Amino acid sequence: DTLTEAKALGDRANMIFNGTSVTQGTGRAIVTGTGMNTQVGKIADMLSATEDEKTPLQKEMDYVSKILGIAVCVIAVVVLVALAVLEGFNDVHDVIDSLLLAVSLAVAAVPEGLAAILTVVLALGVQRMAAHNAIVKKLHSVETLGSASVICSDKTGTLTKAQPTLHSVIAFGEEKEDDLLCLAACLEEHFPHSMAKAVVDAAKECNLSHEEMHSKVEYIVAHGISSYINDKKVVIGSSHFVFEDEECTIDPQYQDRYDTLPSEYSHLYLAIEHKLAAVICIEDPLREEAAEMVKSLKAAGITKVVMMTGDSERTAAAIAKRVGVDEYYAEVLPE
Repeated sequence: DTLTEAKALGDRANMIFNGTSVTQGTGRAIVTGTGMNTQVGKIADMLSATEDEKTPLQKEMDYVSKILGIAVCVIAVVVLVALAVLEGFNDVHDVIDSLLLAVSLAVAAVPEGLAAILTVVLALGVQRMAAHNAIVKKLHSVETLGSASVICSDKTGTLTKAQPTLHSVIAFGEEKEDDLLCLAACLEEHFPHSMAKAVVDAAKECNLSHEEMHSKVEYIVAHGISSYINDKKVVIGSSHFVFEDEECTIDPQYQDRYDTLPSEYSHLYLAIEHKLAAVICIEDPLREEAAEMVKSLKAAGITKVVMMTGDSERTAAAIAKRVGVDEYYAEVLPE
């Protein structure tokens, strides 16, 4: 299928990328980019082009070194001039002795042990972090972390479990939610994508038996599933597939229910005989410790916690509110 408009990277359902796992079946693909022209290549290029900025401590060290250098030179000149004015130079040996004294004072004023002391202090910081199960690769990262006031986090797999889970089944008719879930699982069990697995797993957890009730199943990639059960056409899939491709409709008495569907979840639409029968809400559940971790970061002095995700605006807004971050950015690309 051709994308009719620009979409976020995660919504490009007709594309496969390096690292994609093929769980079932075969297929053909047209190569649109190789090497550095791929999405992975773009990320690698950005990483290689990133310049390491100096940490606050390194900047402070540069400033202190500059001030010390100027101060040492001034002290040496003052000492040399003072000797010349107070005692005078009778011969070349007096000049040499005065120069040696000025240079000695300049060298003595240089804190040559400062770098070693800083290294030891940072190493102790690494040791203390290791005791709390935090491994740091570079010493200066300890100081950088200590100076951080803003922390950015990914959503999927970091704040959430990256395991799509069924949240609820919203009926749009007289059928019971369990019956509709059983029907959906009957269709979805043949296909290995994550949302289908969430539906099938939920049916198993509810001890719902979903025998083969349907005729041949037609799977439309990235859209949905179509089949017949008891001589009635049943489709399940995306909003575009159900309402536009299959031209299904909503019973007017349930229009308000449809208009107030919870926006924080992904939706699967189930229709029977071209009438919407149910909307299945799928969520990526939060990690139990996510909200508490954000509170801990703020208590530790972090002034702003930012969430960045490639997901849609509605999903990002809902997760951001639940986890308690200060800002969020949705539909973010690697670049």
